[in-house]
Amino acid sequence: MSVPTFDLNTCWRNPYYREIFGTSKYLSRALGKPYQSGSTIKTTLLLGALERGLIDPDKTVFCSLDNKDWPGKPDHIHNHGQTGGRKAIKLSCNYFFIKLGEKYGPKGMTNWLKSCGFNRPVLAQPKDYNRNGEYWLFRETSGHISPQGAKMSDFYLRFISIGLNPLNTSILQIADTMATIARDGLMVQPSMVQTPSVPQHKERIASAANAKIVQAGMWAVVNEPDGPYGTNGVWERAGTAYNAFYNDSNLLWDDSKVKVYGKTGTTDNSVFACYAKAADGCCLAVAVIVEVDANGSEVAAPMARDILRICSEQGHLPEID
Repeated sequence: MSVPTFDLNTCWRNPYYREIFGTSKYLSRALGKPYQSGSTIKTTLLLGALERGLIDPDKTVFCSLDNKDWPGKPDHIHNHGQTGGRKAIKLSCNYFFIKLGEKYGPKGMTNWLKSCGFNRPVLAQPKDYNRNGEYWLFRETSGHISPQGAKMSDFYLRFISIGLNPLNTSILQIADTMATIARDGLMVQPSMVQTPSVPQHKERIASAANAKIVQAGMWAVVNEPDGPYGTNGVWERAGTAYNAFYNDSNLLWDDSKVKVYGKTGTTDNSVFACYAKAADGCCLAVAVIVEVDANGSEVAAPMARDILRICSEQGHLPEID
């Protein structure tokens, strides 16, 4: 959904028409407005790197500002120490993904993101879609990957690797990638039409084994507190969305009933993407962008938690104990 909205019963009347159609209120932010994805893109990039053999899931890099070997920005490196893919998702390690972007290269990065549904509309539409007014109601932004009017370079690649400009995408595209990961690497074209039936293209873009590595990191984002992890018992910070989901008032489900997987993002907006999967296989993917300058864990993640709670109350997920 997109907020604020307008009343379909009165939108064609004056003065409502000029007010609504002369502003961005008419634009579905979920479909038509491009946003920076922030660090939610890291789940997709890790999946592609594993699938293309760019990294070994057991290998790590040493995240330290002292190891920053590029000039200027981005320079928000948070000294995570030895970091592999799972930990890089859990703590949203910029250093890990900037180095991963170097392995992709500009062409490899662009090709992978396009294959995942970025830089193009993703909705499945009825055959007569372009002949009806629905075209204007379901307009999608393609977003963009390459910088407009400039050559893709290593400089831009570093920013794309952490979900910043020149990478722009729709909220729908972000949610769609969450659904692909939840399906163990199977991408299914989303549809907003119940009847008539709309053919939805399906394509396996990654193996289930590689998807599960990404899922492990996303589970840790939401569910792992501060504490020692790994064979060496190294102390790690909590997942970036842990505090948004786990305190005395916010706990949703027991993990044996419904597992929640997520990824925070921070741009000039607050971003969070996730999916909740019940033991019976029922699964919902959610992407939230709140147009405020705040960390994804502070605003968007609590809002996503509340959306999942409402979905439970409406019967789309199991009841919360």
